[in-house]
Amino acid sequence: NTNKLFYYSQFMYTSLLRRKIAILTIALSIVCFTQAQEFKINQIQYEVIDATAKTVKVKDGKNVSGGIEIPATVSYNGDNYTVKVIGKTAFHNNTNINSVRLPNTLDSIGEAAFYGCKEITSLNIPQNLTIIGQAAFWDCQMIPSFEIPKTVTEIGTHAFMYCYESVGFHVDPENPKYTSESGVLFDKNKTTLIQYPPAKAEDTYAVPNSVITLGRGAFAFSNNLTSITLSSNLKTIETAALSNCLRIQTLELPSSLTSIENEAFASCIALTTINIPASVTSIGVGAFYTCNRIRNIKVDENNAVYSSVDGVLFDKNKTTLLQYTTGRQEMHVYEVPSTVTEIGRAAFNNSIGVARLILPASLTRIQRGGFFNCINIETITCHAVTPPTLGSNAFGGDVVVSNIVLKVPQESVDAYKAQAVWKDFRIEVYTSTETTVLDNISIYPTYTNGLIFINADKQSEAAIYNIAGQIVKKIKLDKGENTIDISEQPTGNYIVKTGSQTTKIVKK
Repeated sequence: NTNKLFYYSQFMYTSLLRRKIAILTIALSIVCFTQAQEFKINQIQYEVIDATAKTVKVKDGKNVSGGIEIPATVSYNGDNYTVKVIGKTAFHNNTNINSVRLPNTLDSIGEAAFYGCKEITSLNIPQNLTIIGQAAFWDCQMIPSFEIPKTVTEIGTHAFMYCYESVGFHVDPENPKYTSESGVLFDKNKTTLIQYPPAKAEDTYAVPNSVITLGRGAFAFSNNLTSITLSSNLKTIETAALSNCLRIQTLELPSSLTSIENEAFASCIALTTINIPASVTSIGVGAFYTCNRIRNIKVDENNAVYSSVDGVLFDKNKTTLLQYTTGRQEMHVYEVPSTVTEIGRAAFNNSIGVARLILPASLTRIQRGGFFNCINIETITCHAVTPPTLGSNAFGGDVVVSNIVLKVPQESVDAYKAQAVWKDFRIEVYTSTETTVLDNISIYPTYTNGLIFINADKQSEAAIYNIAGQIVKKIKLDKGENTIDISEQPTGNYIVKTGSQTTKIVKK
C-alpha cells in the first residue's frame, strides 16, 4: 500500500508537471503567435485580424506626422493583407497629422480612433465604410465637413463632438440609416437630430417638427446661433445637447418635452430665464451648470414632479433644492425654505453672489458639490441640530471654509466640531433671539471697471474700504437702486460695508 501510494504520488506529480509544461508551451505559442501577428510599416503598427482572409487593422499611428495615406493593402513576410479597420484610439491625440487619406477597403473606424487630432484639415470617409465608432473624430477641430456614404449604418455617440470648424454634414441620399438637411445630420426619419455643425454660418435655426430627440452634444459649441426654435414634438434633450451655445438668450421649451438630461444647457452663458413646462418629468444633474446669467427658473404650476420658488428649482414637495439661479451675482442673502431636507448635487455650483446663507433645521444632507465654488460666502447660519451629511466637495473648488463663519445651535457646537469639513469652519453659537433676517441689500457687480450698484430695501449708509482698511468713499443709500462710482480708485480689492453686511469688490 505504501508503494502504491508512492507510485501514485509520483504519477500525479509527473502528470501535473507534464500538464504545466503543456500549458506553458501553449501559452508561449500564443504569445509568439500574437507577436507574429503585429508588424510596423512606415511608423504605423498593424495587427492581423484574420490570418486566413489576410485582413489587418491599423493598431497604432501615434508617431506619424504630416499628411498620411493609409494603403488598401500592406505586405508582410511575403503576404498581402487588406486594411479593413482603423482600431480603437489608433491615432489618439496625435496633433502632428494635418491630413488623412483612408482606403475604400475600410469597414470601420473604431472608438476614439482620431480623438484629439486637432490639426487635421482634410479627411475622407471611405465609400464602403459601415461603422463610425463612438467619439471617432472627437476634438478634430479643423475638419470643415464630413461626407457620409450610403454604406454607413452605425455612428457612435459624440462621433463629431468638438469639431468646431465643421460647417456641414452631407449624407448620401441612398443611406438607409442617416440623412442630412442643410448640413445638419439626422437619423433617416429625422426623429433624432444627431449633430448640428458648430461653424454653420446662420444665426437662427428651426428644428424640424419631426424631431423628438436632440442627441448628445447635438448643438454643443454652436456659437453663431442666437436663436433656436425647438420642435413642437420634442420629448428628450440628451446630455450636453445645447451646452456651450454662448449666444442664445432665450429658448422656448415645448409642452411635449419630458426629459432634460445631464448638462443639457451647461455654459449657455447668455440665457437669463428658463420655463419648465408641465410635461417635464426628468431633469438631469447640472442641466443648467454655469449658466451664469440665469436669474429665473420658472416651473409650470401643473408640473407633477418639479416646482420653483423665487426662480429656484425644487422637487414638487420642496424637500430637495435642485438648482439655484447662478445669474444672481450681486451679493445677497439666501434663506433655504424650511421644507428642504436635501441640497442637490451641484445645486449652488458657482453661485458667487451668495454672501450669507441660512440653512433650515430640516436639512439632513448636502450632496456632492452642493456649494462648489461659492467663493463669496461669508456666513452660514445652520439651524440643523445634527450636522447635515456632506457629499464629496460639498464646499469644494476655491471655497476656503476656514474663512466662513458657521453659526449653529449652542447644543450642537461639539457635534459640528467633531464632523469632517464642518469642523474647519469658524464655528460660533447663535441664540434663539438672534434674528436671521439680515439686511436685504444687493450689491453688484463684484468685478467692475468703476460703477457699483446697490439695491436697498430702506435708507441706510454704505462705506467702501481699501485693503489697508481706509475709507475711500461713503454714501447715503436711498430705498431702491443706488450708484457708487469708484473709477478714480486704483485697481485691486475693496470692501463695501452696508450695515451688518460686507461685500468684496474687485476693481479691474
